[in-house]
Amino acid sequence: MASGDKRGARTGRRSRSKQAKPSKRAEPDAPRMYPHPVFGPIPLIVREWTDADGTPRASYAFDLDYQPSLPSGAVRGDPRGQRSRGGFDVPRYFYVDQERCCVQCRGVFVFGAKEQKHWYETLGFNFASVAIRCPGCRRQRRSAKALHHAVDDAKRKVQATPDDAAAQLALAEAIVELHGRRGHGKLDEALAAARKARRLLQSEPANARVLTHYWEARAHALGERVDRARAAFEAFLASAGRRAHRQEIRVAEAWLMQH
Repeated sequence: MASGDKRGARTGRRSRSKQAKPSKRAEPDAPRMYPHPVFGPIPLIVREWTDADGTPRASYAFDLDYQPSLPSGAVRGDPRGQRSRGGFDVPRYFYVDQERCCVQCRGVFVFGAKEQKHWYETLGFNFASVAIRCPGCRRQRRSAKALHHAVDDAKRKVQATPDDAAAQLALAEAIVELHGRRGHGKLDEALAAARKARRLLQSEPANARVLTHYWEARAHALGERVDRARAAFEAFLASAGRRAHRQEIRVAEAWLMQH
């Protein structure tokens, strides 16, 4: 075959090759879905934006208006109210009760669907925050924090007004309560505060000093100084008012009966 024929044959093959390629036609994009094991196929929507160089961009985001069917006992979530949700976090379209193990007592408890909704939509917690303690241990922990705060507040007041008998008595009470419930706090500081309060009230009637004996007695009792605790409790009962100090009287009498 002549060279011209070869060129023509090659040209013809190229022409046929070009003709064999189908032309591209614009077709509508099928809706994209994100498969999720709990919420099912979540629709994705296109978000258009412009980068710092002025180039138009587009990305996909979860459809916040998607409403999957609810399992039994589930609580509907509001993705638009989940303020601390990260851009890559799957919205909580509903909440279901979760069984968890308490890190403190090791007991099993339920992190309820309604409580989860409150955490993530009312309090604004992020999804990494989960209940790790049972309700009882959480109450105990909050109580311990409150007791520590009470001691800190009482110490600040004593520093600001060292000659205020009420502030000294409040410090003694706060330390004794903290030590009695949590085993923390220096009992010697409570004793010193109760005694200083009594000195500051020396010119007042005996009933004004009655609680200084009570908190001193409680501090001695926690420190297992039985004789001193007995003497202080008896001094308290000698001046206590049956109506004004009903709870404290019950504590004192119960302790004296046991010792």
